[in-house]
Amino acid sequence: MKTLRTRDDLDTLRSDLRTLRNDLREVARDIGVLTGETSRNLRQISARDWMDWARSRIGSREDLDEAWSGLRERGEKSATAVRSTVQEHPAAALAASLALGLALAWLVTRSARR
Repeated sequence: MKTLRTRDDLDTLRSDLRTLRNDLREVARDIGVLTGETSRNLRQISARDWMDWARSRIGSREDLDEAWSGLRERGEKSATAVRSTVQEHPAAALAASLALGLALAWLVTRSARR
């Protein structure tokens, strides 16, 4: 009886590991999607583009106010896009944040050793 129980436990463990592996693949795929979406959003709302636009238009106080409104609007669109992406893919966003944090920590400790 004990052997049968152990074999069942082993089969259950194997099944759980396959499920975990598949879940990790999905998270990795979602991270790729999240990264791509974020990259596209950032490319669309480039700070350099906005600065070029603002330099070409700023002349009076009204123009400056309009420029700030444009910047605020673009910032709100970026925040909304990131927020909706995180809400749609919370696990991927968490994993991406963790990966980014680990990469930054690795870079900081690597540069500190030099």
